[in-house]
Amino acid sequence: MQAHGPSITLPLKGIIYISNHHFSIHIITSQKEVWFHDGITTGPICIYEGPLSNFSDKTLQKHNNGLAIGAIYAKKLEVDFGYIHRVT
Repeated sequence: MQAHGPSITLPLKGIIYISNHHFSIHIITSQKEVWFHDGITTGPICIYEGPLSNFSDKTLQKHNNGLAIGAIYAKKLEVDFGYIHRVT
């Protein structure tokens, strides 16, 4: 994709997995901590799995029997009174 203006790097915030006809996710915090959530097996609880530096690209492609099918990247935004302001 061709971009106009300066390029930016968006940090990885999550990885979506599919297994047994349902989804689960790795959530990656701003502190680069990895948490796992699967509503069927963990209920409302996220399980801490360690710092992102402990994972390789290959190990993030699978979780238990789940295969990675999507990634979530996000830019930090600051919201104030319903307006979105760019954080520089």
